Amino acid sequence: MNIKQAGMTLIEISVVLLVLVALAGLALPYVSGISSTSLCKATDMTLSHTKKAIMEGFYIDTLGYFPKATKSTTADFNLTYLLADSAAVWGTFNPETRLGWHGPYLDLARKLTPSDLTSTFTDTRFVHDILTTDHYGVFDGWNHPIILQQDSTDGFRLVSAGANGDLETEITDSAIGGDDRVLYVNKPSPVTNSSCD
Repeated sequence: MNIKQAGMTLIEISVVLLVLVALAGLALPYVSGISSTSLCKATDMTLSHTKKAIMEGFYIDTLGYFPKATKSTTADFNLTYLLADSAAVWGTFNPETRLGWHGPYLDLARKLTPSDLTSTFTDTRFVHDILTTDHYGVFDGWNHPIILQQDSTDGFRLVSAGANGDLETEITDSAIGGDDRVLYVNKPSPVTNSSCD
């Protein structure tokens, strides 16, 4: 009497499982999210685009001012003024003189939420104008707001809080703190970010 095998042997099951594990290992990077290198490079690109919006937009339209709430010398620098209508302070854009608020200067931004604001975003060691949910934000690759700082040498710089989400580059410090990403806006950078790779 001939008996036919009705199932799979243990070796066949093991081979199938090994193939499935190998396929899962190949697919994991594609489904688990974006790599930290990609997030870092996306942040550097966002910093660059924000710098361009400031220098080729707001700065020219307001006769040499950086984004802030007032024309006074008070340090209230904040990127929200690239996005929120500031014509009351800077005047409505006049096509003849090419002066006045002509924004928004950036497309991709949104209002800040409480979850965006770690304690460092409300600390005057790191920000000139304490961020609140009334402000708009430009976000880095890790989905943290980018801020504008005026350092102790009158250099203006854009600062990303990096992967950990906490600002570590203090306004009075010329060095980059922690894993922050920094791009100077109005002068060559005296410091260099670490490589994204």
